[in-house]
Amino acid sequence: MVRELFFSFAAFFFMSISAMTGLFSSEEQAKDHTLYKNAVDLTGDGRKENILLHADPYQGKNPLLKKVFIEIHSSNEKSYRIDLDSGFRPNLSFKDLNGDGIKDIFTAVETGGIIQNHLYTLKDFKLEELQLPVPLEMDGNFTNGYKAELTLSANGKTFLFDLSSRNKEYEKLGLYVNGKLNEPTELKINGFHSLDPFSFRDGSWGLRGIQLIDGIAPADSIGIVKTLWKHKEGAWTLSRVSVLEKGR
Repeated sequence: MVRELFFSFAAFFFMSISAMTGLFSSEEQAKDHTLYKNAVDLTGDGRKENILLHADPYQGKNPLLKKVFIEIHSSNEKSYRIDLDSGFRPNLSFKDLNGDGIKDIFTAVETGGIIQNHLYTLKDFKLEELQLPVPLEMDGNFTNGYKAELTLSANGKTFLFDLSSRNKEYEKLGLYVNGKLNEPTELKINGFHSLDPFSFRDGSWGLRGIQLIDGIAPADSIGIVKTLWKHKEGAWTLSRVSVLEKGR
């Protein structure tokens, strides 16, 4: 009787373990979400690499993705992994951004209103992260008469903004008194709001950046600075810049 009970218990135990193993396996598979697949030559050998973008979603309806990473199976049978930031709507682009004739990997992940970008090369089967352009340096200040000025460090050009349509709000907040600036106040110069691959007329690729200029608060948007960047001789160079006034 004892022996029968022992075997019955043992059978139940191993069946439970088997069921638990199957459960864990199913959970792991459920977590493994492949968001994107592509085949691109990233090494320059003329053969395509298999590229997969994976992410683990949080439970429920939360759109936030965790453990976002790229898996690359190269033509020489080696595998590479690139870990990205947790966030929303990860995106990959494959363009020759550094001008070496081989496509690079440009990544973008939204993280709380900010887009995190990275750039990688797998030339000659060597995975390396490349530098991105640095946001354009600028100086901005409010001036008398409900105006503001913005000076670009790259070329010294100054742009003026007419903010007279906001005079009542500025007076109420104490920024101005009868049109005269109460005290020196700087504009808020933000980093890149977005950075995307851009195709030039000659067929080459670069990056287009957008920076937002704010006044007394993020809701007080004053201007947009658009820049075009090209990779030359191992460094990013500014190709073009434009400044647009943003009304409300």
